[in-house]
Amino acid sequence: VDTYDYDAVIVKPADPEKTGYSFKGWSPAVDSNMPAQNVTYTAAWEANTYDAVFYVDGEVYDTVPTKFDADIKAPADPAKAGYVFAGWDPAVGAMNSVDGLTFNAKWVKATNTKYVVETYTMNTSGEYEKTSQTFSGATDESVAAEYTVPTGFTLNAEKSVLEGTIAADNSLVLTVYIDRNTYIFTIVVDGVSTPTPYLYGSMVSEPVTPSKTDYKFIKWNGTIPETMPAENVTITAVFEKCYVCPDCGNEILGEEAINEHITAEENAKINAMVQIKNNTGTKTIHHVEIFKIKGIVTNKA
Repeated sequence: VDTYDYDAVIVKPADPEKTGYSFKGWSPAVDSNMPAQNVTYTAAWEANTYDAVFYVDGEVYDTVPTKFDADIKAPADPAKAGYVFAGWDPAVGAMNSVDGLTFNAKWVKATNTKYVVETYTMNTSGEYEKTSQTFSGATDESVAAEYTVPTGFTLNAEKSVLEGTIAADNSLVLTVYIDRNTYIFTIVVDGVSTPTPYLYGSMVSEPVTPSKTDYKFIKWNGTIPETMPAENVTITAVFEKCYVCPDCGNEILGEEAINEHITAEENAKINAMVQIKNNTGTKTIHHVEIFKIKGIVTNKA
């Protein structure tokens, strides 16, 4: 407060200062001489503008010029793969610094980040067939592949990638390789084994009917599977002694049956053909039949 005599020259004071504001003059304008009344002059101010800078992972995301003491208008929420925006640090309020303000985005890990499990299962041709499943979990979480190894198969751990960390960009792919087991189908013929490997579930070839001198193949001892089971299989050829009678042409199987047949044939051959002297006819004389006539035996002593 300054006191002046009427009509005295008014001396303006030095411009005042106010943090965050620029002095724009007095209101009303200061008179050059003191009027015949008390007067009051009020400083007029204009708020300065300062930058509110918003950062996302160290990079400038947006700059918002804001007048001092005014509320800062935050930019649209940023997005980041695998994360959820959790606000700005510090909380956005009024511009209260002549140096401007900086804000950094805060993040929390997303819980629905995707990852894929690819399962490669070997078919009966020895090739892999792929199936895929998509799962979700928290970003940066360690996960293991989910899989099942059925009967007749084995996990190929060397080829597989069974564990990993969920990537924020959904790029994690786990792989499971499941190999089809090989089992042995063995054919035994007269003590000689012939093994053949088959993939589980593949078609089994019908074995060739074996042969053996003086014997006839009867059957396979064991079941011939249509497809290879999850175990080794052995079948054995069964033979029986075989005799083809030169007289009757019949096929006789088995030692005992052969002996009986040969005995019967030999007994039948004991019968003699007898020719009566001076008689052009012939007569068959059966075994143990009594015959009391002299004659010429043509084919037996």
